Amino acid sequence: MSDDQKAMCLVPEIWKRAKTLAYLPIVFEGEVIGLLKLFSFSDKEMSEKVIRMITPLADRLGTVVSHILMLNRLRDTEKRLREEKDFTETAFNSLTDLFVVIDPKTRKLIRWNRQVNRVTGLSNDELANGDFQYRFRCCPGPSAG
Repeated sequence: MSDDQKAMCLVPEIWKRAKTLAYLPIVFEGEVIGLLKLFSFSDKEMSEKVIRMITPLADRLGTVVSHILMLNRLRDTEKRLREEKDFTETAFNSLTDLFVVIDPKTRKLIRWNRQVNRVTGLSNDELANGDFQYRFRCCPGPSAG
């Protein structure tokens, strides 16, 4: 059984009478990403004029399909990033030691675990807006000169 015959088993009875007339490439950014299969229910051949009228539809369909594919990839990437973020936060917060990341230019805390809040008694806002050197008095100030 051919692929077309297998596909016809999945569609209503009326499609079994359809005759394949043409395939139009679905193109996006110069790359064929699929084929638009044109059917007819009559024995008439499809005219060149009709094919020329339908071709822009295949071009627009290429844009739509590629956007759907990009959205699906973005959703998958967003899901993986969210999972990675959750894993990283869980790992940071499971540490019993203090864990901080400091912006070397501004000397502000840009990341810390819950232990920092617990030990210092400071809120996240206070930690984010405070000066690390002042808060912890452990780092030398900027070099003079």
